[in-house]
Amino acid sequence: MAIEGIQGINSVLDLMSSTNNIANKAIDNGFSSIFANALEDAADAESVDRQGSLALLSGEVNDIHTVTLEVQQAELTLRLAVEIRNKLVDAYNELLRMSV
Repeated sequence: MAIEGIQGINSVLDLMSSTNNIANKAIDNGFSSIFANALEDAADAESVDRQGSLALLSGEVNDIHTVTLEVQQAELTLRLAVEIRNKLVDAYNELLRMSV
């Protein structure tokens, strides 16, 4: 009876290496630059959302699907920025509770 290898292990290894690359980037660039980039992405997504919504309302765009996707992307980007902020506040509060 032949034993076959685990299928898809390369994709798991690729995911692990990309996660390590992101962690190394965070260490190299500093968390503040990553958070600033996340905020810029949220602002850009909100701007695209606003432009798409105005174009749809004015009748310039007939494709509601694209506008809906832009709205959802902006919402998810904003939620990500808010969750990052919440985690930072939680971590800061935890540091304040530590006794020295």
